[in-house]
Amino acid sequence: MKCHGCGVEKDQTVLEVYPWAAEDEMSDEPLPPIFEKYHCQPYEFGKGHQWKSVDMCHACFHKLLPDMWIDRRGWEAINPVTPFDQLPDLESKK
Repeated sequence: MKCHGCGVEKDQTVLEVYPWAAEDEMSDEPLPPIFEKYHCQPYEFGKGHQWKSVDMCHACFHKLLPDMWIDRRGWEAINPVTPFDQLPDLESKK
């Protein structure tokens, strides 16, 4: 998988140990790389602008503030390699 935030590509068969303290279901044991799919809203919420789909690695997730909703501003705040306008459209939220 490839992260839209930092551009890292990781093989899901290669296990990793995470540098962060145990979180919820995290352990100190090696795990497959964590990639999550997030919905990212445009600035103009509710005005028919297209939501985007973001694939993000765990390291980029940690760049976001825990209570920050992922929107265009939040996405741009982590200085991603994939600009908001080049993210894939999220078909289910128009």
